Amino acid sequence: MASELDFLETLSSPVVAGADNRRARRFAQERGLLQTAGSDAHSLFRLGRAYVEMDAFESSKGFLQSLASGKIEGSTSPVWVHFSGIYTRARRGLRRD
Repeated sequence: MASELDFLETLSSPVVAGADNRRARRFAQERGLLQTAGSDAHSLFRLGRAYVEMDAFESSKGFLQSLASGKIEGSTSPVWVHFSGIYTRARRGLRRD
């Protein structure tokens, strides 16, 4: 399956254990895959916590070229932000229609 990939997310901000991102980075490097980052934002606090700074592009080929020279920025979210999602889901479950 890896042979069919062009890139892999190696910085996922919601990840609590840094080892998961390191494992993804190592996997991508060993296979020559381009690397991306993502916030997986479900709240404003998480928005933009991980991203790739890259030049503009106009095609899928241009995207890959821009990604190859892009710079991954950001960090993982603190553990406490996950509690806000748990709280929100619990509140939804307690609501009566």
